[in-house]
Amino acid sequence: MNAPALVTALLGWALVATPSPLQLGPGKRVLAAADRVAWSEDGQRLEARGAVELVSDSLTVRSDALDYDVGSGEVVARGHVLFVSFPYLGVADEARVDAEGKEAHFKGALFFRKSGVTESALRAARTLDDVRRLGQTELMVSGSAARRLAADTWEVEDVAFTPCDCDPTQASWKIEARRGNFQAGERAILEWTRVSVRNPPLVGAWVQELPVLPPLPWMYVPLSPRRSGLLIPRVQGTPLSGLMVEQPVFWTLGESHDLTLSPAWFFGNPASVYGVQGPRLHGEYRYVPSEQTSGRATAALLWDLRTQRDPLRASRAALFPTASGALAERERGLRGEFSASHVQRFGEGWAARADLAAVSDGHYVRDVTPDVLGREAQYLRSAATLSNRGADHWVGMDAVVRQDLRFGHALFGGDRDFRGTEVPGLRTLQRFPAVRAELLERPLAGPVTWSVSSAFVRVAPLWGLTGDEGRDGQLDPLRPDADGSQGDGAFQAGEREARMRLDLLPRVAASGRLGNVASVSSWAAWRQDVWVGEGSGRVDVRGYPLAGLRAESRLVGVFGEGARQVRHVVEPAVELRSLPVVLGAAPAVAYDELDAPAAGPFPLQGIASVRQRLLRANGAERARLEVGQGASLAGGRLAESFGRLSLEEGPFRLTGLARFDPVRARWTQLNAGLRIGSSKRGLYATYERLLLSGTERTRRGVDELVGTAAPPGEPSVADQLNVGGAWAFASGVGLRYDAIFGPLEIPTATSGGTAASFRQQALGLSYGPACDCWRFEGQLVARPNAAVPGGISWQFGLSLTLAGFGTFGTGG
Repeated sequence: MNAPALVTALLGWALVATPSPLQLGPGKRVLAAADRVAWSEDGQRLEARGAVELVSDSLTVRSDALDYDVGSGEVVARGHVLFVSFPYLGVADEARVDAEGKEAHFKGALFFRKSGVTESALRAARTLDDVRRLGQTELMVSGSAARRLAADTWEVEDVAFTPCDCDPTQASWKIEARRGNFQAGERAILEWTRVSVRNPPLVGAWVQELPVLPPLPWMYVPLSPRRSGLLIPRVQGTPLSGLMVEQPVFWTLGESHDLTLSPAWFFGNPASVYGVQGPRLHGEYRYVPSEQTSGRATAALLWDLRTQRDPLRASRAALFPTASGALAERERGLRGEFSASHVQRFGEGWAARADLAAVSDGHYVRDVTPDVLGREAQYLRSAATLSNRGADHWVGMDAVVRQDLRFGHALFGGDRDFRGTEVPGLRTLQRFPAVRAELLERPLAGPVTWSVSSAFVRVAPLWGLTGDEGRDGQLDPLRPDADGSQGDGAFQAGEREARMRLDLLPRVAASGRLGNVASVSSWAAWRQDVWVGEGSGRVDVRGYPLAGLRAESRLVGVFGEGARQVRHVVEPAVELRSLPVVLGAAPAVAYDELDAPAAGPFPLQGIASVRQRLLRANGAERARLEVGQGASLAGGRLAESFGRLSLEEGPFRLTGLARFDPVRARWTQLNAGLRIGSSKRGLYATYERLLLSGTERTRRGVDELVGTAAPPGEPSVADQLNVGGAWAFASGVGLRYDAIFGPLEIPTATSGGTAASFRQQALGLSYGPACDCWRFEGQLVARPNAAVPGGISWQFGLSLTLAGFGTFGTGG
């Protein structure tokens, strides 16, 4: 803790060297001023009265009175004592310091560490009111006596401190100890410690201080964000795994490296299909050795005591079958996770980045993640990139690997079902590797520029040359093909195969203006692609020309003057694109966005749009409205109509997006959001609706303006409603509510109509002071119970957050 430095500053009265008029022992002199200074007749006592001030290069002390005993060497300051040794500051009613500066005794003393304030401003402080107004209070400490054990180590009796920017005289929470051993800026070791809050809600009228932890005989507290030691224990309960207790330990490995190890125990919940039980060790390593290098890595090992599962079956009856008992007699055993991120800049435009993620099996995320959205991850993505950017070029190489999480397959294989039969792993296609090079736009002649981009990509499983879906091309591990071709390891027609693709796109462009009316840009390009199937040996070739034209204008109207001025900006635009002919054909199965476009030629496509904006005098956007219409002009087919809206006025923020298919007269996408107030005091609601076949925007290729025609029939709809809000009352009470509903269109068995289904609801009630030094919250979370149809899992949690100290309690 930095408290000893404050004590050191006080004890420095007996040690600092200054010139006349006061000499506190041989070589111990300070500049001093007082209304009256007198020595006793025997010359053994000095008395200074009225506006006493002692100043040295490192210390300033003020008090109403000061006595110095030459024989004992004791210095006593009384009345409005204030001492400053940047960045520390202290106030006291009385202070006694011994001759050697090893012990000090105080009455009514408070010590502060300040930030966001200059040394001159800190030295100018004269009253406690001045102290309140100065910068940020990082630490506030009080003690009745202090003894120096070493140059920067002190022992303080009856210590109390608050690492918070509070009202110094009205701290809303504090840590107290009978005795504390402090090493300045390093750590504090406290004996018989308690943590309490002042005037807690509901009981504050009867209880001025409420302990939030039982008395602890020993506590280690790091006094720096980068100081080794025990962190706040974490206790959490979820319907998945029951109660979890975790104790993080933090190690500083240097100025730019640190490590956190967190042993934990999951007590398990046998009523849940998912979840874990047993010990876990989680570690996180972070490093920033230079401005060019940074990264982090996390890993966890878990010994799961719960019963082994069939990796392909999700229902509870199938998870624990009794036909063999082979799985029911086995523990799941060792499981784990790993993630890492590294960023490296080499200079001269070279840079590299790697983001890696993996789990031991496909069920792991669903077992350890209570949040309903986080549990729905379908895959984990790992990617590594090396690139170079110059003034006229960009070159890059990357590799992307995905781990499929749809089933419970182990990362390294070896799965067996409940009968003991080997279950083949999934053959997920990976982007491994890809190389891309671009020559950026450069002048050709007059306003004409040219550029070239090229890319090579290989999409393939990590092993083998086939996705192994079987002749029907449909991967369903629970329903193998009748002819047994699925999962046989051999390539058959209809399966996805390892494939290489080379893409080349030369392009010329020109831009200019039509007087003061509009700006116009045009371009022409040729895209050439070649595919080589590694399983079939088939070569596919496709090439086509492209041309585009865009014209846009801008009209501005100004209304009002000064701070009330409003600018109305209207920006109409028209874009045309043509792909008149396609030579050759792409493979029948598309793997990515470049395989999909240009299934056939389109002579002309176009989009017309008008965007309007209202801008405040300072340039901030007040409102925006954009409407547009796409069309396949040569075919006479209208494409989707679309509109976007955003409006911000005072506490209100409204956003919206709509897409409408005029041919089939149906909405293909609706997004709406409303927020009133702020995140701490306000309400919000968002609604999202999307046809599962995708909007025209998602169906179009990279070279198209208008997408392919929507499939026939009425596709299914995915929609979701999020609502919630928070409110902080003047009394310090806070209330929050968050809910996720969806899908909203579910046929019911009884009525045949639709019914909304909630996915997660959370209610939190909290209390904390205005300075947010601490906050106590109770949470109630409700989620559907997967083990009981129509059932609900309830979770209750309590947490206490102390500024600069951490959060502990049960998670929500």
